[in-house]
Amino acid sequence: RRRIVAGSSDSSPVAEKHPAGGRDASGNKLCKTCRSWMPESSYGRWSKASDGLNAHCKKCYSMNSRLAKYRMSEEDFLNILESQGGACAVCKTESPIGHGWCVDHDHLCCPTPPSGGKTCGECTRGILCSPCNTALGLMSDSTKILASAIKYLNESKGK
Repeated sequence: RRRIVAGSSDSSPVAEKHPAGGRDASGNKLCKTCRSWMPESSYGRWSKASDGLNAHCKKCYSMNSRLAKYRMSEEDFLNILESQGGACAVCKTESPIGHGWCVDHDHLCCPTPPSGGKTCGECTRGILCSPCNTALGLMSDSTKILASAIKYLNESKGK
């Protein structure tokens, strides 16, 4: 976008709302959602962006994604997590590793296609850490398979 600066014949690109390059003097980037200046490490990678970074900080990106996919506000998310004691509903960790917190929902109600998709927002079961969410998914959310896995682990102790 080009804009002519008042009193100038120069029509070079001018960042109207942001400092040069979209960074402040410290090299921090402005989040498009929360409008906070943060270091590059606060942003996820996005190859289509001119700077290779998402326009939203990781926290805002997660919040926006949860709202779009699960119809869950940040307040709803925090309320569910608080009702679980601030921990994963399965393993009880308070410090998730990997991809952080995940919203678990009933896939029989709202199967999520591989390309994403949205849920009804009514079938949320809880908040899980990424490893527990992955484990349930790999076990097809099947209590039968999970019971069989537990039996296997118990029978193989000490071998």
